[in-house]
Amino acid sequence: MFSNGGGDFVAVDANHQDDTEGLIWWHEDPMSPEEGVDIFEVMDAWMAIFLEGTKSRDELIAKLH
Repeated sequence: MFSNGGGDFVAVDANHQDDTEGLIWWHEDPMSPEEGVDIFEVMDAWMAIFLEGTKSRDELIAKLH
């Protein structure tokens, strides 16, 4: 299970053979999960939003010197 920090969750669907197929629960309607989503596609999108505008470690260290 993976959360985007905003009340939405994505998880692997253990009832399917495909390791990437999952369920997503949106905070607006938590009782009706969306089925058949690609969990890695969702996680990549959420991580991209979370990391947007962050600086690399090397970039931050360079500013200290």
